[in-house]
Amino acid sequence: MATGQVDHNFAKSRPFGGESPGISAFVKDEEGAIFHACSSYGRGLDSLMATYHYADLPAKGRDEAEPPYPMAWVRLHASYGG
Repeated sequence: MATGQVDHNFAKSRPFGGESPGISAFVKDEEGAIFHACSSYGRGLDSLMATYHYADLPAKGRDEAEPPYPMAWVRLHASYGG
């Protein structure tokens, strides 16, 4: 992160926080060798996060038309405006 580039989703990219979502699956064969079967990042994880399903229900959904940065719609409960 100190260099401004991180390995994410099999490519170099700019970090947008201390953590980035991702999930990987591996397969172990009869001899015990382990193989990387697949990975998913970013929007590929939506089906695993029930919160996103609820966020998509309102008319404007996540309201991501013009966010200042990806996932700007995510805020701590105490930081929502009144």
